[in-house]
Amino acid sequence: MSRWIWLPSLVTIFSAACEVADVIALSAPVLETAPGSEEHDPRFIGRWVLDEPWRVPYEATRYNFTENGLVRVEKTITNGSAAPMVELQVGQVCQSCPGHDDDDACCIEDGPRCQFGARWRSDGPRVLGVDGLCTDDVAREIRLDFDAPVEWDHAPGQSVDVLSVGGEGGWIHASRQWRFLKCPAELVGRFCDDP
Repeated sequence: MSRWIWLPSLVTIFSAACEVADVIALSAPVLETAPGSEEHDPRFIGRWVLDEPWRVPYEATRYNFTENGLVRVEKTITNGSAAPMVELQVGQVCQSCPGHDDDDACCIEDGPRCQFGARWRSDGPRVLGVDGLCTDDVAREIRLDFDAPVEWDHAPGQSVDVLSVGGEGGWIHASRQWRFLKCPAELVGRFCDDP
């Protein structure tokens, strides 16, 4: 009977390998750039928490922008509970409804949505470009404009506008206002360090 003990372990290892392969496939770089041609401004390097401070339930995703241009989705929480990393991210954009006010997000119902992918680059200290993983399987770069810092609930936040997605304007954050906080950040300090 002891010779059959390895079978459940083998099934577990195979299942885990398949799950890792799924995550890797979703995280693969989607935009081709020449090696060494990307700029990675020091301002963007490190851990960032993207959150929606006025959303109920509260949502936040922690990203790590590495100095060699990788984006790591480290953790997402919703209302304080951990959520699946790949399925839910605060770093999502969508096509805005025509004629709609940007202060209240309205996404085109059947339009594509894109979330942060595997690589990032910058255009100086103000513009961040992130590979976008999009629901229609089209590779698009998400370009974000980092304005002057603003105060949100007594914690330093960063006002960010979506410049373009795939070279097109008319895209917005896929929910209400979002905030970019570089770790360590006062309001989300614990989330900056959580494993």
